[in-house]
Amino acid sequence: DEGWVLGSPLGSAIRKAHPGIKWSDFGGATLKKAFAARSDFMVSQVSGTFKVRRRKDVAQPSLKVVQA
Repeated sequence: DEGWVLGSPLGSAIRKAHPGIKWSDFGGATLKKAFAARSDFMVSQVSGTFKVRRRKDVAQPSLKVVQA
């Protein structure tokens, strides 16, 4: 309802679209840590599952995947 996305399905979708992605290129060793390292995303952890959403006060997302 509020824009939250579960981390596991998000990670699967990103890996499907970009199989060679490295989370370390985006600031963390894991997907959760990569999002947590960014000021334009919020990360929430509940019972071993994390979810992520873009902060509402940010005009445009800054997470971009660039293929080499």
